[in-house]
Amino acid sequence: MNRVSELTGRELDAAVAEKVMRCSVRKGPSGGLLCGCGHTCDYPHAEATRDGQLYGDLAYYSTDIAAAWQVVEKLAQDGFWLALHSDWSGRMFTAVFRGGKDFAGEGNGSAPEAICRAALTEMEGESG
Repeated sequence: MNRVSELTGRELDAAVAEKVMRCSVRKGPSGGLLCGCGHTCDYPHAEATRDGQLYGDLAYYSTDIAAAWQVVEKLAQDGFWLALHSDWSGRMFTAVFRGGKDFAGEGNGSAPEAICRAALTEMEGESG
């Protein structure tokens, strides 16, 4: 298993979809990543599999703040709360999720990336 700090780009998005949002992820016919979860996929471009599961384009959780906020809302439903801090320039963020456990998931980067890394760290228990 990859450590959260080693994940980048679409690999990070896929890990968030699977571990945090609880979606299934697979490669589409054009090589892009698709998710099947019913609440975060871009369903105008969806396709059904043989088993009837609907897949749509995987959200850009680590680069799109609107998609990252879906992660925040999902964890809030699970009893976690977010603290998001920026450095003086407003370009580097630290996100911390707390709740339910004695440790906090923490991540750094852009706001969406920090949220994703913190969420994965919390779900995988890597911070404590």
